[in-house]
Amino acid sequence: MPSPPGPTTERIRSSRAVFVVLVALALLAVAGHTALTSTSAALETLERAGESSGTEAAQPLLSLKVARGEDLFGDWSRYPHDFALYGPLTYVLPGLIGRAMGWDGPRIWLAGRFLSLLAGGLVLFLAAVVVRRQGARVWLVVLGVLLLVPVLRIWNIAVTFRPDMPAIALSLLGLVLARGGSRTALWRSLPFFLAALAFKQTALAAPTAVGAALYLDGRRREALLFCVAGGLMALGAVAALAAATHGFFLTHTFGILAASPCSSEWILNNWHTFLRVAPPAVLPGFAFGAQALRGRSEARPLALASGFSLLIATLTSVRVGSDVNYFVEAIVYLVVLAILGTDDWLRRAASGARLGPRLIATGLALTACLISADRSGPSRFPAPPSSSFSTAVPYFRQLTADLGTQQIFPGDVSLAVLADLPHPYSDGFAADYLTKAGRLRSAELVGHVREAKYGYVLLPEMPIRYRGIAFLPDALSRDLLLRFDLDHAEVLEPPGGRARFLLLRPRGGTPPVPIRADGRRP
Repeated sequence: MPSPPGPTTERIRSSRAVFVVLVALALLAVAGHTALTSTSAALETLERAGESSGTEAAQPLLSLKVARGEDLFGDWSRYPHDFALYGPLTYVLPGLIGRAMGWDGPRIWLAGRFLSLLAGGLVLFLAAVVVRRQGARVWLVVLGVLLLVPVLRIWNIAVTFRPDMPAIALSLLGLVLARGGSRTALWRSLPFFLAALAFKQTALAAPTAVGAALYLDGRRREALLFCVAGGLMALGAVAALAAATHGFFLTHTFGILAASPCSSEWILNNWHTFLRVAPPAVLPGFAFGAQALRGRSEARPLALASGFSLLIATLTSVRVGSDVNYFVEAIVYLVVLAILGTDDWLRRAASGARLGPRLIATGLALTACLISADRSGPSRFPAPPSSSFSTAVPYFRQLTADLGTQQIFPGDVSLAVLADLPHPYSDGFAADYLTKAGRLRSAELVGHVREAKYGYVLLPEMPIRYRGIAFLPDALSRDLLLRFDLDHAEVLEPPGGRARFLLLRPRGGTPPVPIRADGRRP
C-alpha cells in the first residue's frame, strides 16, 4: 500500500501549482494586450475604403455583377476584362446578399469584409473547441484564442474581401466534424470541405489530412471511400459549372492562374516572410505535431493538415504575385497544436514526471511568441491609407458629378467601385501578366481604352512612385502617361484620410480647377 505524500512532496506540488498560475497569468496578460492591439488595427482596416492587399477590389467588382444578374464566368478575353480567379462562392454569396438588400459596390465590399471577419471569429471558436475537446485547461484554451487573433491579422486576412478566411474556417469546421472518423462523421464533414473548395480551389489540406489519418490508422477502406466520394463530388460540381458556363469557369479559376509567371525566388520570399511573421509558437506546434503522428492521436488529422497546408502553400508560392497569406492556414493549425502540446507536457509534469526539456522549450517559445506577436499586427500590415467608406464614397461620387460627362479612367480598381466608374478590367495585376503571356493583346487593350475617350485619369498617388503606374499593364501605363499630363496633376485629398490621389488631364488641356477644403469644387 503506497505511503501518503510527505510534507516535502506537498510543498513541491504547491510550488508547481503556484508557478503554473503565475506563468498562466503573465502569458494571458501579454497575449490579451497583443490581441486587443491587433483587434483595434483590424477594425480600422475594416472601415477603410481602399486596397489592403493589392487586388482586393476585384471581389466587390465581380460580386456587383452577380447582384446585377450578369454572367460571372463570361469570356474574359472580351472588353471589359473580368477575371474571376477564385471559387464561385467568393463572389456569389456577397452578390446575392447585395441583390437582396439592393446594395451598391461599396456596401457589397463591406459585406465581403464582414464575411471574412465572421469567418475569423468562427476560426477562433473552432480552435477553442478543438483544444477543449482534448481536455486542455481553460486558461490554455483562452491563451490559444488570444494567440490566434494576431495570426488572423497577417496580410489583413480576416478583414479583407478575399476567399482565404472563409476557406480556412470551413476547412477547420470539417476537421472538427470528422472527429472520431465514424462513417456518419465523415459524411457530415464532406459538404464543408467542398464549400471550402468553392471559396478557394487550393483548400485541399484538411480533407487530404482526414483521408491520410484514416489510412495511417489502418482503416484503408474508409480512407479510399472518403477520398473517392469527396473527389467525385468535387469533380461533379466542377463539371456542372464548366458545362453551365461553356467552359469559362475552368478558364477563369484555373486557366488564368496557369498563365501567371512562375519563379522559385517567390517561394524563398514567401518562406522568408512566413518565418518573420509567424509566431514562434509554430515551433512547439511542429514538435507536438510530430509526436501526434507517431501514435493514434486525435490530433493526428490536425498535424497532417498543417503539413499538407505547408506543402500546398510552398508549391503555389511559385507563382509571381503570391504572398504569405498562403501560409496562414498552416499557422492556425500549428498554433492549435502548440497549445495541445503545452497541455500534454504540463500534465506529464504535474503527474510527477520530470520537467523535461520539451516543456521548457515550449514555455520559452510561447513567451517569445507573445513578445514578438505584434510583428504580425499593425506595424507589419497597416490599414490602407484612405478615408472611411462613409466619407470616401460621397467624395468620389461628387467628384464624378462635378467633372460632368467626361469619363474618368480608374487607375486603381478600387476607384471603379467607390466612384461607380466603368472599368477596363477587374484585376490590373492579372491583366498585366496576361498581356505579357500573350493571352491578352496589349494593342487591343490600349485601343479599347482609347475608344472610350476618357477625359481624365484618377489614380492613387503611391503607385506612381513605382515603374509606370502600379497594377496597370505596361503598355497601357505607357500610353496613359503619354496622353495625360502627370507633371501638372491635380492632387486630391479626401476628408478624414491619409491618402492622396492624382487627377490627370489630357496634355495641353485646361488648367486644373482648385478644390475647396470640403472636397467640393467652387
